[in-house]
Amino acid sequence: MTRSAGAGRSWTVLVARTILVMAGVACAESQVAVQSKPGDLIWTVRADAPAVTLAVGATQQLSATALTADGAKVLGGPAATFVSKDPSRVKVTPAGSVTAVAATTAPVSVTVSLTANGITLVDTVLVAVTPVARPIKTFAFRPDSTRFPQGAYVTAPLVVTDSSDAPVTGLAIKFTSLDTRILRMNGTNTIMALRRGKAKLVVSTMSYGVARSDTVEYTVTNPMTASVGYYDRATLAQEISPLQVFVGAGGSVTFYNLTGSALSVTFADTTGVVGGNLVNVANSSVTLRTFRVPGIYNFANQNGVAGSVVVLPAD
Repeated sequence: MTRSAGAGRSWTVLVARTILVMAGVACAESQVAVQSKPGDLIWTVRADAPAVTLAVGATQQLSATALTADGAKVLGGPAATFVSKDPSRVKVTPAGSVTAVAATTAPVSVTVSLTANGITLVDTVLVAVTPVARPIKTFAFRPDSTRFPQGAYVTAPLVVTDSSDAPVTGLAIKFTSLDTRILRMNGTNTIMALRRGKAKLVVSTMSYGVARSDTVEYTVTNPMTASVGYYDRATLAQEISPLQVFVGAGGSVTFYNLTGSALSVTFADTTGVVGGNLVNVANSSVTLRTFRVPGIYNFANQNGVAGSVVVLPAD
């Protein structure tokens, strides 16, 4: 194949232009990367008062703060917009001026939203309305214990009284876990213990214009209960679930026989297993075994399907 000198020059010019264009694109992308600061972008919006209680006819100004991914406040950012889920009881202007219209049986949600970087961010303010104002004297956690096992559901024990020491109800109250990996709220005031560790729970309200809050630290200990189910493989395509469970020393494991026939479960070592092996347990039965000594207890049923109980040291 032959090529003229003119064609060679055209090819050279084309290559040179391509290199220049690519270099320009690279520079532009490089400048965008340098100028962009992800840490400065608005990451979330947070209501400044997460729960508010007002008497009928009272008004209050709500506000919200935009935060970066690092938790820093964003100054001069976009304004938040407020919308009431029940204007017949709690009326609110787009700018956040809330008016208590009628008494509520349960707090009304006021949605707080702002749009930043093409994304709408949302938070919620709980607003309750009472017939008359009852100033709060006591607003505090009163737990019987700050320790409970993994897997437990516990009611957050809050004491709220007025100046005459009478209980106050109907307030807008918000519970917040500071580590949702360990503690998480399930409903209004029920705590779920998800994993071992320590985590703080904060309760807060804005009652008749006065901010109230309290904090308690809970310790989630080893789980003390677990369960193992045996099934009809032909029906459920499995014979045991789960294959491994965890309990603390002194904890119990419940074995469910749903196989349709008798079940036997043999432990490789019955030391520390209160009750020992399961022998010809009837179908649809529930059998409990308690494990007192830390260690790994391997077991298998009469079909050779194996599992294990891991018993953790006492907390």
